[in-house]
Amino acid sequence: MSIRNEPIWKELKRYLVIEIYSRDGIERPRFRIVFRPMPQELLQRAFALTIPCLACGDPIHPIRETFKVYFAGSCPLDTKIACSRSDKISDEYQAIKDEMDGCEFEPMPEQMGFDL
Repeated sequence: MSIRNEPIWKELKRYLVIEIYSRDGIERPRFRIVFRPMPQELLQRAFALTIPCLACGDPIHPIRETFKVYFAGSCPLDTKIACSRSDKISDEYQAIKDEMDGCEFEPMPEQMGFDL
């Protein structure tokens, strides 16, 4: 099931950023799906969200954090690396990017790191 079908998605996508990057000489740019700072309550709900991995169906937490808060529609790499290479995952990432390409959200002051 796509995260785009979850009720929380409508709230999360206000904070979503598509980060374009290129690596390993790939012609087509790769991209990451990351999030700007969001209210703590929403962040806690996002981290608690569980959906099936789009590749194998195992339960996963699609909102994760390393240096940034990001979306991953597959099992963690240290669990099943093959899931992250699935066409279903690529299709989901592209569908999210396509959805966001048509959106123009003005960042709220708290998203820019300003204290009000």
